[in-house]
Amino acid sequence: MKSHIGKMPGMAVRVATVLALLDYAIDAAPKVTAIGADHLGRACHYVGEHLRKHAHRAYGAASMPAEVRAASRIGEIIMAEGLRQISTREIQRRGLVGLQSAKEIGPAFAVLRDAGWIAPINQSGQGRPAKLFAVNPRLEGVK
Repeated sequence: MKSHIGKMPGMAVRVATVLALLDYAIDAAPKVTAIGADHLGRACHYVGEHLRKHAHRAYGAASMPAEVRAASRIGEIIMAEGLRQISTREIQRRGLVGLQSAKEIGPAFAVLRDAGWIAPINQSGQGRPAKLFAVNPRLEGVK
């Protein structure tokens, strides 16, 4: 991947040349004598945003660990619904793929806890306490 990224500046120059020639071919510009800042800007955007993401996928660098993907999904639920607290059982009831057992949800909650998104709520009483977590109030209104 490092080698691929190292070649991106040269690729941007080549793409800028192609864009300049395409502009000339459609008569949108006078005869091409130099590559302009507009061409290079468009090429950098294309190479940096589009082609870089494809390279990440091709080299497998875009895949996240399962617990991070699960934490991301739970984080989306928290934000979309404005939850103030959440439990493992509540996530299990939703029947989401990859979030159906405590073994799958536990590591995701650990990621959210380490990131400061949630904190465990201490409970007392008879029986096994529910795994209940308070959502960080600073997340309220954040999009």
